Formats: sequence, C-alpha cells, structure tokens
Amino acid sequence: MDPRQTDPGQEPRYPGWGYPEGYVPPPAPAPMPARPGALTAAAVLLIVLGVIVALFGAIALLAGAVFPSISQTADFREQFGNLSGALGGLLLTFGLLLLGYGVLQVITGIFVLSGRAWARIAGLVLAVLGVLFSLVGVLPAEGGGGGSSIVFVGLLLAYGYTAWVLASQGWWFSR
Repeated sequence: MDPRQTDPGQEPRYPGWGYPEGYVPPPAPAPMPARPGALTAAAVLLIVLGVIVALFGAIALLAGAVFPSISQTADFREQFGNLSGALGGLLLTFGLLLLGYGVLQVITGIFVLSGRAWARIAGLVLAVLGVLFSLVGVLPAEGGGGGSSIVFVGLLLAYGYTAWVLASQGWWFSR
C-alpha cells in the first residue's frame, strides 16, 4: 500500500501527504450519449455496400486473372485484335480499385460505429465518391434499357443518405 494513501477518516501517515484542505475530487466523466439510430443505419449501409463493392472487385480480379486464357481464342482475337492484353490489364486494375474501395468502406463503417472522428470524415468522403459513381450509372445510356438505372438510383439514395447522416451527426463524434 502506498504510504501516501489513507483511509478517509485517518490522519495521513506522513504529515503533508494528504489532500489539502477544501480539496474536491474532479467530477466523474459524463456518460457517453447513445449513438443515434440514423448514424447506426449509415454505418451499416457503409459496411453492407462495402462488402458488395469488394465482392464485385474480387469478381473483376478473377475475370482479369482468367482473361489471358480467354483472349487466346481465335474468335476473341478476331473481334478485339490487339486490345486483348489491354482489356485484361484493365479488368485487373478495375478489380483492384473496387476491392480497395470496398474494403475501405467496411473498415470505415466499423470505426464509425465505434465513434472515431477520422472514420466520420473518411466515411463522408467515401459516401460522396459513391454518390458521384452512382450518378454516372444513372445517366441515360444510348440505346436504352433502364433496368440498371434502378440499381444505380438505389445506390445513389443509399450513399446520399450516408453522406447526409455523417455530415449532420458530427456532434456525436465530438463528445
């Protein structure tokens, strides 16, 4: 036992080592406010969308890895000519970018749930990038079909909601 510590009703073992007269201990830290439900939903959206994007990135990586064997067929060479090597590299690059973006979203979403301020900023940046990528998918394509536009509108709404919540719920991160 430390000789400076005493029981509250006793004199200190060594004079002058106790608390000074009128000493008031510091107040207990304020309890952590509950995480808003909207913030939890935004973090879960980041995680779920990140997993989906990472899966698409893994599929693109796999396609890029298998592509050299496909590109050696005569029909493929006839249609694409010398571009076959470039298309495989493009698939690999696209897959790596998607995989990295998805993993960043998952990590950021997890840390948003724990209340890290840097994760809020990173999540906001990733959500705004998701909005921009979704806008490109919503733009009308020549010749038609609107089936994929519904998916991109859903992504646009999900990323937009996430960005809005992360931008408006900053008070919870500064507790």
